Amino acid sequence: MSGRSSFAPLKNSSASNILKKFLIEPTFYGLFALLLLYILLNQTPDRGGFDWLFAFRTAARGEPSIIITPYWVNFLSFIPAHLPEPLGYSLWISAGYIALYIAARWVKAPIWVMMLSYPIHWCLYHGQVDLFLAGAALGLWSAQKQKPYLAGAAILILLIKPHITVLAAILIFWWLEEKKKAAIVVLAGIASSFILWPGWLESLLTQQLVSYTQRLPLSTWSNSSPHLPIWVSIPLAAVAIFSPLDKVRKLQAVLAVSLLISPYAPVYSQIMLLWFPLPIPIAALAILPWFGSLLQNELYYKVTCLVFPIAVILSLYWPYVSKKWPQRPKNQEIEVP
Repeated sequence: MSGRSSFAPLKNSSASNILKKFLIEPTFYGLFALLLLYILLNQTPDRGGFDWLFAFRTAARGEPSIIITPYWVNFLSFIPAHLPEPLGYSLWISAGYIALYIAARWVKAPIWVMMLSYPIHWCLYHGQVDLFLAGAALGLWSAQKQKPYLAGAAILILLIKPHITVLAAILIFWWLEEKKKAAIVVLAGIASSFILWPGWLESLLTQQLVSYTQRLPLSTWSNSSPHLPIWVSIPLAAVAIFSPLDKVRKLQAVLAVSLLISPYAPVYSQIMLLWFPLPIPIAALAILPWFGSLLQNELYYKVTCLVFPIAVILSLYWPYVSKKWPQRPKNQEIEVP
């Protein structure tokens, strides 16, 4: 691997060619080795899978859940939730991880670094839905190819975690020419969740969310974002949205900023930055929280949780700050086939 991963999407994009490319890629086997490891580790609830078993699985089955996520997430979790365990858990993490892997391979991201990162191991061990936030890649592709219905589906997936993805969802929506078609998909998905699981919003706001904030106030969570004050958050968000970055890097900047300004952005949500084409030294910073976690040093853990998104932002804007911004013809974009 070179020091900087070039943004060079897969060519010859037929299904057979893509499969052949995957089968000769060492990372493809690394993917399944890691999945197998966590499937074996999570054979019993006390060994992991907590978020899957007691949040997403129970919500999809209509049982009392600790979920604090909009219930259209059940469109992703419904089938795995109704399979016997541990098959359901295995399918859940496999689907999310494969989606992330495809997005990363698509843009030639540093996959081995991604596999060593702390966020991905957290998501696999606990069964967190953030693996599916690689749906941002589908949104990016749909916006570039002007596929509004697919873009609507991608936006709906992103809005599973609206507190950290709403800006990215707005950005993808804004890039579309036929916004109404995308809006129809999003609104239909949201409305269907209320029909299929009536009362979920009231339950979330009055029970689960209140319970979480009372038992463990956000300000004491050691793995969460700094939640920057509004007078800092608004300028940061504005710069990310209106900067002259191309679509790929603008989406990346918006997601990185969101991790800093959201009222709740845990370290495992940093997974949504790892499918992007990052320089290897920057991507490797996502490994640092391992040390804080293993050492059980809360201050070190908090600091290392912040290093990665901040470094991503600095790497994106450094060409502008150093007056070496790459010159491109007007309206030219880094195209994703």
